[in-house]
Amino acid sequence: MGGSYDAWNSAHVIATIVIGFTALVAFILYETYVPLKESLIPIYLFKNIPWVSAMMGVALDASVYYAFAIVWPTVVFSVYAASLSYGGLLCCVTGTGTNAGQIICGLLCRRIGEQRTQMIVTGIAMGGFLAAYACATPFNHITAAVCLFLGTTFMGYMDTVVGLAGSMRSTVSTIAQVIYTTILINRLQRTISQEVPGNLIAAGPPASSVPSFLAAIQVGAPPFAKVQGLTTAIEAVGIAAYKLEAVHAYRTVFYSTIAFSTLCIIFAFFAPNVDDRMTDDIVVKLHQGKDEEIGEK
Repeated sequence: MGGSYDAWNSAHVIATIVIGFTALVAFILYETYVPLKESLIPIYLFKNIPWVSAMMGVALDASVYYAFAIVWPTVVFSVYAASLSYGGLLCCVTGTGTNAGQIICGLLCRRIGEQRTQMIVTGIAMGGFLAAYACATPFNHITAAVCLFLGTTFMGYMDTVVGLAGSMRSTVSTIAQVIYTTILINRLQRTISQEVPGNLIAAGPPASSVPSFLAAIQVGAPPFAKVQGLTTAIEAVGIAAYKLEAVHAYRTVFYSTIAFSTLCIIFAFFAPNVDDRMTDDIVVKLHQGKDEEIGEK
């Protein structure tokens, strides 16, 4: 990933981006100009603005789940979790909220009607609650978890309202995941290196112990014994400073969700209403009762 394991100008990162982009362009050209008997992705669909808006809404919506299924556990175990079991429970917030939203949508979507309006309202609510996570501190993990739960609940609702989405979800979610994690890694590197050393040195240990402390805090308690001049009180100061600056970095990630939420809301304005298709009609019946077959043998 650019900016973390490899620099953005490294051959690994550049080659991956160039090859991926080239393959995508080649696939589009192939689907557009090669006379295929049956296209994998009918390109003419992308001329249908309501369809594109609905699919992009789904894709942007899903990017929240896939990205924060990675980011949120990182928050939990670097800032909040005091035990593995409690941290595991907190990590369930993203998936639980998504599933709750999907269930609620299944119960209410048809009864409420006006799917476009539902997408707009839930998109605004999703963006608001995810951005509200920026109020998080190292000491209010319940508030942070509630904001994330409500945000992903509205995301799950919106995702179910819309219902070729898989490929678009995967593509957009991958992009969002890279953006979120890159912001997080770069922000952590900057805030931790700028703020934690000063607080740690002010507590007493020599400056030479800072690198070993920052390395140890990524692993846990045993390596702290190898940090020169570290006492229990100094360790507590260092850990508190690390958690505070880590939260500041995570806030930036959640602020970045505003951009994705805004795009999602814009697409929602162009999405279609499908009230006229929410019927009990069955287009094709394969069986009548238990045994009698209606379909052609």
